Amino acid sequence: MASAHIAEAVLRMLYGETEIERVFNPPQGYNPEVQGDWDDQLVTFAFQRRVEKISEERDDESMRLEYRMEGCGQYSIEITAEGFSIEKEP
Repeated sequence: MASAHIAEAVLRMLYGETEIERVFNPPQGYNPEVQGDWDDQLVTFAFQRRVEKISEERDDESMRLEYRMEGCGQYSIEITAEGFSIEKEP
């Protein structure tokens, strides 16, 4: 969980999706030109469900994020100095 963004970590904790598993191949969307060659000699772990950040909007007062969690739906997260809210998109 320490490697996940805070908003993603909150979603994972809500669904109890905190377990990781060892992976031997690059994840979907892995780009060696940007991320470097995959080193199969390194021990690598990943969460069982994929979480994808769809959008991020920031201004001086707040931040709004949208995530899609595999098998669980899409979520809107808003963070301000006064609070933190999560809404599931219809």
